[in-house]
Amino acid sequence: MNLPTLRYVTQAGGRLGPDLVRRYAGLGARNGWDLFVMYGQTEATARMAYLPPRLAGTAPGAIGIPVPGGAFRIDPVPGLEHGELVYSGPNVMLGYAQAPEDLGLGRTVDELRTGDLARQNADGLYEVVGRRSRFVKIVGLRVDLGQVERILADLGIQAASAGTDQGLVVAVEGEHDPALLGKLLAQGIGLPRAALEVHAVRELPRLASGKLDYPAVLALAKPAVQDTPSSANAGVKPQDSVVRIFEDTLELADISDDDTFVSLGGDSLSYVAASVRLEQALGICLRTGTSPRWGCWGPP
Repeated sequence: MNLPTLRYVTQAGGRLGPDLVRRYAGLGARNGWDLFVMYGQTEATARMAYLPPRLAGTAPGAIGIPVPGGAFRIDPVPGLEHGELVYSGPNVMLGYAQAPEDLGLGRTVDELRTGDLARQNADGLYEVVGRRSRFVKIVGLRVDLGQVERILADLGIQAASAGTDQGLVVAVEGEHDPALLGKLLAQGIGLPRAALEVHAVRELPRLASGKLDYPAVLALAKPAVQDTPSSANAGVKPQDSVVRIFEDTLELADISDDDTFVSLGGDSLSYVAASVRLEQALGICLRTGTSPRWGCWGPP
């Protein structure tokens, strides 16, 4: 469009990918207008930070600096590498009203805990790196569900990830190869391949508000396979169960009786996933060879 009087464009309401930030910043530079990428939450009248236009090309992933009159700090979060971004300023809401009479209380809060995990780079710009509430711990590893989505977004793939401490479920929009993406993600975040599922869907599930429906993503998970002895699988030999577990955790086929976990290329992470399933299948603790009276890791 030919818009000779246009001077600036602002963008907010959702994260714009770095490539698009660069694209629009370049378009503005060629046509005489500036791009202001902005960050905010409803509780702070929707604006808390902006990225100076001159930095859009070199730091397209940053949220920038606080709006005039506002300030950020980063509070440590136990167990996490990055802290929570906290905002203060005159545009912070008065508080939350739980009943009509609360509307007359006046100001009850002075700052907003965003729930976003952030860092400040060497240039003084703030960068959001994840959500405090979107973490799961799988085989002892803390997994940032937002990072999973960002890895795929950098590949041009729209995705939604959900999970529990038992595993990760990822929905990807469009016709993609779930097996290939599963391997890529497992390597990228350091999880055993068997600890995550990838499902290709026509459209990502969304709520009426348009936000991603994470419970619906989690519901895509396959039913857990129980490798414990029972009347239903009484005809399955223990060796067959071991082979199946090795196939799942190491993503291999045609495993022979002469193969070992080491010869098949098993690593420390796949060892954890395989050992837990083997203990369930055999009904004994691998370290002691005894029945798991209190579970294989000792009494509660």
